[in-house]
Amino acid sequence: MAGMKTETEPAAKAAKGSSDNRIWSALCYVFPVLVSIIVMVTEKKKDKEVLFHAWQSLILGVGVWIAWFVVTIVTLGLASICFPVIYLGFLFLAYKAYMGERITIPTVSEMAQKQVK
Repeated sequence: MAGMKTETEPAAKAAKGSSDNRIWSALCYVFPVLVSIIVMVTEKKKDKEVLFHAWQSLILGVGVWIAWFVVTIVTLGLASICFPVIYLGFLFLAYKAYMGERITIPTVSEMAQKQVK
């Protein structure tokens, strides 16, 4: 994914995070809007890392959905075949979140970080 970079946490810090929090972080990308909202209204919002992934996946998910919808209308439905490829990108982000890594997406990550503070 062009323009993205991986920020790898030290192994000790990644191992320090509970597996429950890493699972929640990954689920934010598997079901972007639903799980992100659940994280934001439950006790999980206290964990800054989970909250970051929730905001990033929500912003990215809504943005990608709007862009995909517009392109699908303009191309008379041909862009709808791109959905599996787009979803693979979200699954990649989920994998990285589960491994304790952050993928920095220009503008989206900055917006998410501002919401976490």
